[in-house]
Amino acid sequence: MWMTTVFLVTVQLLQPDDARESFEVWLCPLHRDEQAVGPAACPICERPMVKRLLVSSYSCPMHPHIDREEPGTCNICYMDLVAMTRELQWYCPDDPREVSAVPGSVCSKSGDAMALRTIPMAHGDHNPRHGGILFMAPDRYHHLEGVLSPEGAFRLYFYDDFTEPMDASDFHARIGAETLR
Repeated sequence: MWMTTVFLVTVQLLQPDDARESFEVWLCPLHRDEQAVGPAACPICERPMVKRLLVSSYSCPMHPHIDREEPGTCNICYMDLVAMTRELQWYCPDDPREVSAVPGSVCSKSGDAMALRTIPMAHGDHNPRHGGILFMAPDRYHHLEGVLSPEGAFRLYFYDDFTEPMDASDFHARIGAETLR
């Protein structure tokens, strides 16, 4: 317990490029939806999970590369920024595939300090896009948004794990004896 506290304080002190409070999570490198609060094996592929640092962020629903520490508006489309979770990742500018979750890491080839970037997390954005209610589908991958219009029409929108719209043209469902398309 004491070592964990010291580590988290050290993480805060070592990330001068991003002053947000971070929190630790363990993810499967292959199945990023599989998470744990400490070292573990992925329940799907049994690979060891890797430690990642996450931060709360504000991002534009239309421009996910926009990443701010505070609420505001997008400087491109002027939409309100929405709360989401992003991963802190350090990378080598000369080889962006070389990454680390550890602040202060250095590039293996050049010895230069790694640069910081944030990347959107799967399931890190649960903000409705059409004024409805957004929720997770039972498959733990898809998001659904249900919207009831003032005229009484119900619409259902489908999103992937990054809240990107999905084609629902092949979707079929039934409520009682009523078939929906």
